[in-house]
Amino acid sequence: MKRLMLVWVMVLCLVPLGAWAEEETAPALYPIRENGLWGYMNRAGEVVIEPQFAEAESFTSSTAIVAQTQQNGKPVFGIIDQHGTPVVPIEYEQIEDCGPYYVVCDTEDLDEWVVGWYDKTSGYFQEPAYPFIDDTPSDSFLVAVDMEVVADEDGFIIRGAYIDRRNGEIAMLYDLSGEPYSTGTFREGYAYWLIEREEAIDEFLLDLTFQRVKFPDGIWPRGDVREGVLPIVDDKELFGLAKPDGTVILQPLYDLINAASEGRMFFEQDGKLGIMDLEGNVILPASLDWEPGWDDYGGGEEHFFRNGYALARVLGDGGTEMYVYLNRDGKIVWSSPVCTDEDTMIAPYAYVMEGGKAWIQKIEQQPDGTNKLTACCLIQLTEDGSEDLSGYVFDKTISSDGSVIDFHEGLLHVRQKGLWGYIDEQAQWVIPPQYDSADNFRDGLALVEKGGRLMYIDHSGTVVWEEK
Repeated sequence: MKRLMLVWVMVLCLVPLGAWAEEETAPALYPIRENGLWGYMNRAGEVVIEPQFAEAESFTSSTAIVAQTQQNGKPVFGIIDQHGTPVVPIEYEQIEDCGPYYVVCDTEDLDEWVVGWYDKTSGYFQEPAYPFIDDTPSDSFLVAVDMEVVADEDGFIIRGAYIDRRNGEIAMLYDLSGEPYSTGTFREGYAYWLIEREEAIDEFLLDLTFQRVKFPDGIWPRGDVREGVLPIVDDKELFGLAKPDGTVILQPLYDLINAASEGRMFFEQDGKLGIMDLEGNVILPASLDWEPGWDDYGGGEEHFFRNGYALARVLGDGGTEMYVYLNRDGKIVWSSPVCTDEDTMIAPYAYVMEGGKAWIQKIEQQPDGTNKLTACCLIQLTEDGSEDLSGYVFDKTISSDGSVIDFHEGLLHVRQKGLWGYIDEQAQWVIPPQYDSADNFRDGLALVEKGGRLMYIDHSGTVVWEEK
């Protein structure tokens, strides 16, 4: 296979990588609504920032996203500090919280999106000016941006850069021909690039000096560095395992190896799933018949461990489709039961929570052919199996993207017979169901709604603040 070289135009400076800088702990503030406008109170229920915004999100560290409504009714967004002072003017079309920084979006005269960012660590604000910014979660201060995108007869010419988002300084400029399939996000000190061109696919790993890591001849990286390892492939598209310095741990042997998670990696061989450790030692031989495409759980064909357990959709006896949870030893500790009612299905609701707890849902087909979640059950996974903690007594858990649900401060809001309350980790009611809506606990308080009025409650259910 012909491998194409990326043209590095200029290196101006190198940026040290590392864990995010610790931010000084600021007193917790909570959004409140009065007379249709939003402001903020402190833990004692005292108003700190007078209600004045059309929208207000929770503070993360010492900043929060707020919005005002223009005369045409369209909201514009900005970012304020804990004094209510804008650190990003309230004039932009969209702002997204990306953990250590915000992505700030606007449109140009031709209605084309441009983006910038606000860095929470340094307070640096880059006004929207770029066609694209990589907002993939990363442990690096470097962020990849497109500075210019031009279409030609061969595809796209993309001129971009790695920029230190703490100060806006360019670390490296690059010039790409073709269409990038994967923007190189730095993780654990390395960035994986895959570029599609008509002649061939070019994939490589960059180190902190922006040099390509040298792998043995006939071997290329295939994915990001996770937990100090990454998958590699050869000319036959067989997968192996390597360290990010190019040292091969496991020669290419398998049809697929997923990214590492909690010291384990799923691999595929002859259409069956297995599990290995980070040294390439097989923990579970390729023996699970699996079904790809379980998009409802955010996985697609990706399998990974979370809080000690992995979720997979497999084929049981007679080709019956079922979901299973596996422990790190590859043992199935829970599998969805076969329902006698063909219109009912039992399936996981999300990935495993801390402490090995998981939500299971009952789904029933409706007369119009649609599926409806009708009941939920909390279970406790163990190394030997699972224990039913609640039975199917809840009619809904918290809103979920199909992947992550966790207890917050030991409590979780769930719904029973249309009303929300809070349970502990043994599925016992701590605050009985009585609210029309409810949110997670944060710094000792949770926002709930009852009879159209917002209020904050503490862990005992005592009202600390109530909308007037």
